[in-house]
Amino acid sequence: MLYDNHVFVTESQARRMVESLFDTLPNNNERILYIGEVNLFLTTVRKYCDENDSGVPEGVGIHPRSKTIQELRDSYDSGRFYDIDFLSSDIGKFDYVLGTGLSMPEDALSTERKEKYREKFNSTVRSYNNVSSLFFEQAVSHLRQGGRTSFSLPMTFETSESDRQLRKWITDNYHVISIEEFKDEDEPESVGNRLLVTVANEELGVTEVPAGEVKLPKDGDNWAPAIKGVSSPGSS
Repeated sequence: MLYDNHVFVTESQARRMVESLFDTLPNNNERILYIGEVNLFLTTVRKYCDENDSGVPEGVGIHPRSKTIQELRDSYDSGRFYDIDFLSSDIGKFDYVLGTGLSMPEDALSTERKEKYREKFNSTVRSYNNVSSLFFEQAVSHLRQGGRTSFSLPMTFETSESDRQLRKWITDNYHVISIEEFKDEDEPESVGNRLLVTVANEELGVTEVPAGEVKLPKDGDNWAPAIKGVSSPGSS
């Protein structure tokens, strides 16, 4: 098993991600992809749809553990669940993607696999610390025209030099709808802060952050100043 586990997401984080994901109420004819915290995401989406009296999109879930996939298949009478290598798979286009990155042991990436990922992805593969960025990029690339993804990322994504090309690729080709730095006050400190990013495959536009509307740097430069409402030399 290449990927060790999903990155932890709390219930309140999952709820906020779902609220950010759906700009309009979903319906039964749409497709949604769940990555990582499949059970929590699926449960949260169904609850949201029940509360808003809307249809539930057809679900596809991906998780690294075969046991978890079997439990999901046993628990839900609808939806498809797989323990495939998401980074190397083409599973079609989706209206929505809800996800978090997966972690792996430090020595899990062979030289051959690193080279494969370097050829395929904009994010630089150096260690297990930025593997979440690869999952984020793959999630974005699976969006249909007009589709949206809400993704939980490490805080380092907004500043990491290894993610510069990925940030540039996203701002050049997709609309970054919103970015939030999220922390559950009731959770232990070990959970840590997360960056919740919502991206749409649609015409480029401004980005919503807690400080208001901003334009992110076009050269892949540090997003943190814009997110915090501070002007940056790289902004345009």
